[in-house]
Amino acid sequence: WGLLRAGGQWIGQGHIVSGGSTLTMQVARILDPHTRTPWGKAKQLLRALQLEAHLSKREILTLYLERAPYGGTIEGVEAASWAYLGKPAKALSQAEAALLAVLPQSPSRLRPDRHPEAAQRSRDKVLDRMVELGVWSRAQVDDARIEPVVTRSLKPPLHAALLAQRLH
Repeated sequence: WGLLRAGGQWIGQGHIVSGGSTLTMQVARILDPHTRTPWGKAKQLLRALQLEAHLSKREILTLYLERAPYGGTIEGVEAASWAYLGKPAKALSQAEAALLAVLPQSPSRLRPDRHPEAAQRSRDKVLDRMVELGVWSRAQVDDARIEPVVTRSLKPPLHAALLAQRLH
């Protein structure tokens, strides 16, 4: 239905208003990337139908969480949690979880190590949405919004270079 809604908006407005990809479509694009042509979208739709036919919603969500792009070469929520925040995903605060939830929407534009203000604005929208959905209380979200977006430096360790030197 998302594709139909987005297509109708595109026809009515004359330009793209919103995305039409479901989570399953996003997983299909991650697993089998194509251009954004109509043919590429058709292939993604077929892949999404295959995923829906063979996997449970939980398995599709797991694939997304394991493979979604988080900026640079970081893929998957666990890798992003360690890379940006220095801890496992299960140890994240609500603010940190909201930050990582929004990153795959635009990994380059929202990278917290490069664009902390944009990352924080998007994170705060996710936090507000959690209140609207009744997932978290307003007090919890107000506390989470106070938490600044702080990330670790993503400078790669020199272990690989040192190992290559030793093996050479």
